[in-house]
Amino acid sequence: MEIVERDSREKDNMGWYDQYAKLEGTMNIEDIVLGLEGRTIVAVALTYVKNTGSPVFEDLPWAGTISDNVGGVTCICISDQNPSVAKGRDAIMLRLLDSCVHRFAQQGFKKMFIDAMKGRDEGFQSMGFQKWARYREVWRDV
Repeated sequence: MEIVERDSREKDNMGWYDQYAKLEGTMNIEDIVLGLEGRTIVAVALTYVKNTGSPVFEDLPWAGTISDNVGGVTCICISDQNPSVAKGRDAIMLRLLDSCVHRFAQQGFKKMFIDAMKGRDEGFQSMGFQKWARYREVWRDV
């Protein structure tokens, strides 16, 4: 949880830590995918699917609104603490997403939705992902 807490704070990813914290001590803790460099956790991602009782899906139903055969990935954090990790950030992201793809395929899902990506859209499109929608955070005082 340390990597998520730091990443959320430093990159202003409001609410991300809360999504991970909801899984602590539940059967859905398995929804967290870890990216390892040796024995060190360098990346994490949350996966979520419909009808598993996951509190993440309750908050982020986007994948399930597309289709019942779509799994979702969100709140991806990659550690910037280690300089060698920072240089290999793209490779770490690829391996992490590949792990998510394999996990969903084993569960019988046919598609994967990535949520809450900030920038670098072209990199995902080169991997075969397509833009489904674009949103931005808009606030107004009331």
